[in-house]
Amino acid sequence: MHTQSRIVAILGTGAWGSALGKIAGDNGSKTQFWSHRGQMSLESVVQNAEVIVSAVAMKGVIPTAQKLSVLNLPTTKIIVTATIRTRPRYDPYSLTNLAVIPAP
Repeated sequence: MHTQSRIVAILGTGAWGSALGKIAGDNGSKTQFWSHRGQMSLESVVQNAEVIVSAVAMKGVIPTAQKLSVLNLPTTKIIVTATIRTRPRYDPYSLTNLAVIPAP
C-alpha cells in the first residue's frame, strides 16, 4: 500500500529550520523551505503544505505572521511555531535590565 507523503513547509532556512526540515524529511515528509531572502514566495511554499513550521528568527516572527495572515489559509492547515530565543538576550549593561527601586 502506497501512502502519499505529507508536505511540510519550513519557514526559515537557518540551522534550526534546516534541522527541523531534515527531521521531517527523514520521517517521510516532503519538505519545502522558505526564507525571506529566498526567491520563492511564501504563498507558493505554504499553499499545498499540510503543516507549516515557523522556525524564523525572533525578529522575523511578526513580519512572517503578517504575511501569513493575508494569505487566507484554510483552517485545516497545522501551524507550528518553533522559534527559539523567545526573549531578548540578557545584556547586563543595558539600562532596561535595571530594577526601578522607589525612593524611601
